Amino acid sequence: MPAPPQKVIFCCLKSPGEHGGGETPITDMRGVMRDMDSSLVERVRTRQIRYVRNIADKSRSGWNWQTNMHSEDREEVERFLTDKGFSYRWNADDSLSYWFSTDGLSEHPRSGETYWFNQLTEHNGSCFKVHPEFMNQTKDISEFPRHTSYGDGEEFSEEDMAHVREVQWKNSYGFHWRQGDVLVMDNFMVGHGRMGCNPGVTDRKIIASITKN
Repeated sequence: MPAPPQKVIFCCLKSPGEHGGGETPITDMRGVMRDMDSSLVERVRTRQIRYVRNIADKSRSGWNWQTNMHSEDREEVERFLTDKGFSYRWNADDSLSYWFSTDGLSEHPRSGETYWFNQLTEHNGSCFKVHPEFMNQTKDISEFPRHTSYGDGEEFSEEDMAHVREVQWKNSYGFHWRQGDVLVMDNFMVGHGRMGCNPGVTDRKIIASITKN
């Protein structure tokens, strides 16, 4: 995978308002490494993390592999995935599944300090169980649009998932946006996410930029 950016820069063009929600959680990744169970850290270090994408055919969804891959030619898509080093599978309903494994920890390019650096919880299929558009679906969590597991395909336990979420939230702070705010973060030392806006709020506009150093 390409080297991740070292800095992430956000600028608020339109604020969601004082009570509009839409905060950006920022996470102290040193605190995450300090509080994370050491045995889980070691398992992630040695076994990596597998990221899975399940993408429907255009006959079934507006979000489909033809649009996502900018091609309707399966052979062209297969060449693209193979060149990237991804594994893939065409499913009986004409959907596409592909996956790759990568490190879940990363060293800071300047300090050499090791950080928890992954999207284990954010991309895990269990998130869709509480998503308004998916929460009534009964499919296995590995069949949702995104999923994560250990690099060898073994699922993370519910206990491990709960622990990671607890540690990340324990070390997170909600950044409330005002128009004109600029937020510059070291991408290794500080994690980030996004909270949804409150119902009826449509004015939030945040632009982002990334840099190598």
